[in-house]
Amino acid sequence: MQKSRISILFEGYIANKLTGEEVLELQELLNGEEDQLDIRDLIGEELKRDPLLLSEEEWLAGIEVNIMNKLTGRRENVKPRVWRLWVRSAVAAILILGIGISLHYWLAKDNTPDSKVVISAGGNKAILRLADGSEISLSELQSEIIVGDALTYADGSVVKGGTASHWKDQKIDVYIPRGGTYKIILADGTRVWLNADTRLKYQFNKQKQVRELELDGEAYFEVAHQNIGEGEQRKAVPFLVRTAGYTVKVHGTSFNVTAYRGEPSRTTLVEGSVEVDVPNKQEQHFLKPNQQAIVSSNRVAIIDVESSSYTSWKEGTFNFSGEDLEGILRQAARWYDVEVHFQRDELKQLKFEGIVPRYEDLEGLLKALEKAGDIKFEIKERELLVK
Repeated sequence: MQKSRISILFEGYIANKLTGEEVLELQELLNGEEDQLDIRDLIGEELKRDPLLLSEEEWLAGIEVNIMNKLTGRRENVKPRVWRLWVRSAVAAILILGIGISLHYWLAKDNTPDSKVVISAGGNKAILRLADGSEISLSELQSEIIVGDALTYADGSVVKGGTASHWKDQKIDVYIPRGGTYKIILADGTRVWLNADTRLKYQFNKQKQVRELELDGEAYFEVAHQNIGEGEQRKAVPFLVRTAGYTVKVHGTSFNVTAYRGEPSRTTLVEGSVEVDVPNKQEQHFLKPNQQAIVSSNRVAIIDVESSSYTSWKEGTFNFSGEDLEGILRQAARWYDVEVHFQRDELKQLKFEGIVPRYEDLEGLLKALEKAGDIKFEIKERELLVK
């Protein structure tokens, strides 16, 4: 008997052998009622062979999220058994539980909340402020700059006003406004992704014995190793990220720092090792990959996390893992440059899980939240009311 297309794709999904096109095809088939029945039958057969104490709905939720991971570029494959914990730990609502909801926001533009106001996602925006008071607005058609003998964009074109004689050895203040993001490759090869409403201060000086940056906002770092001296005198050049409440000393490579004023600060380690030091505290906190340091009121808490949930912004998605609505909309407010108002304070504590594309209009995110929870939104100009 010839296998159906849904059977072939399901087997490919189980074996983790689907191509990108086949992942999209599987998601499209899941939108059809007849194919949903077929996939439930296939899931039932799979559960007979490998019982995981999962329901069909939990299996479907795992497939849906795994497909979203593939679509958004996450590298690791997540088997259904992992999502058993994901489903049972959801506190209030799951954004991507319904079949076909997630991909809908990738492919459909017209299913948005009833509102005449369309608020577009952020984009490439950044301003360089130099010590002499001059400012350089970076091109919105570019996404990154490279600090070298000249200040250039990734395509090799020189940033206007970015000749070496103009900015070399000055402290550069990079400001990312609300609704903006930009990437910077520093002179030592370190790569820095800057999120919305963020300021990074950096001194270009090859002779300095320490690499030191000041951060107010959120940034993801991939730090390049740098050494000075020869032979036995050779030593690593320290890399420090200073925030208003603590300092991160880098011993490894990849990590994310969230340090917005008025909010708990978080340092999330992806690879390598970092040390978190709080002023006036004789404590040193070392992080391992997939650990996070939360700093609030000079207190440090170390917790285990899935680091990709806190770095997905640079890949183009919002990834909420048990996040409360206040925190979700705080991120949205910075990215879409809106002001958020809650009709009742208890709405702030609603918790959600899921993945939503970051470069869709604001309405896409709001529609997903409305489907997942008992909430409604109203938009007036650039103000968002939560009801």
